[in-house]
Amino acid sequence: MGSIISPYLPKDAERAVREWTAGGKPAFVKAMEHSFTEAGCPNCGGGGIVYVVFCDKGPILSPPAGKVGTWFDGDGRYGRGWYVVSRTDGYTCPECKGIPRHTGRYVLPPKDVPESITQLAKLFGKKEQLRR
Repeated sequence: MGSIISPYLPKDAERAVREWTAGGKPAFVKAMEHSFTEAGCPNCGGGGIVYVVFCDKGPILSPPAGKVGTWFDGDGRYGRGWYVVSRTDGYTCPECKGIPRHTGRYVLPPKDVPESITQLAKLFGKKEQLRR
């Protein structure tokens, strides 16, 4: 049985979030499932990367048509609903420094989501590239 964790961010990610939200746009740290039976990093769940989703607008009632969207349950600052995603950035986990305990291999922070999917596929030994 796993639990949902919301990782803490490295300084460069915190700075990027502050700059983005200063313009009135929301940014969200991607939570992930972490299993206590794994020997993975307690901050990133073992992937070596933490993700931030930078959004243009929201909340809206339904997924944005023709655009990438993300759901947020609301927290008092940002409301519950769908948000239009501008970009998703990956950062090296500040806890494990990008070297997940269960692999011992360094994970470079991805430039974009498709690249991160490819990196994860390589990390976990998948023979074919995962698709979005």
